[in-house]
Amino acid sequence: MPYITSMFMPRAMDDRPQIVPEGYSNLSLTGQFVEMHNDVVFTVETSVRTARIAVCQLLDFNKQVPDIVPTQYDIRHLLRAGNAMNDGNGFIGEGLLRKLLAGTYYENILPPRDEADENKADSFHQFTQQISK
Repeated sequence: MPYITSMFMPRAMDDRPQIVPEGYSNLSLTGQFVEMHNDVVFTVETSVRTARIAVCQLLDFNKQVPDIVPTQYDIRHLLRAGNAMNDGNGFIGEGLLRKLLAGTYYENILPPRDEADENKADSFHQFTQQISK
């Protein structure tokens, strides 16, 4: 039985067993402690994904388990998450970032915002108004 913190310990590639070990046709290992390509542990999706892979391999299904979408590397998703964590009021520095990126190729990475609400939700604009009073 692995230690509870073993999911967060440094590890080497292939130090965990495969989902269906080589040479086995009726055994699979599922859950957090098997080798998964391009995935992180400690999520329900990992446990479900390993079970789906095990079923497909053991029953010789020609169905591939859907690939993991690497949204953790997509800046658009990170910016939308920052916006959502602030209840849709924009994230710190969003106004300044909008001004810097205006008219460039990268202005479309920011979450869409209504023109009427832009100045109201713009943290930088609110800050400058408070200073000028």
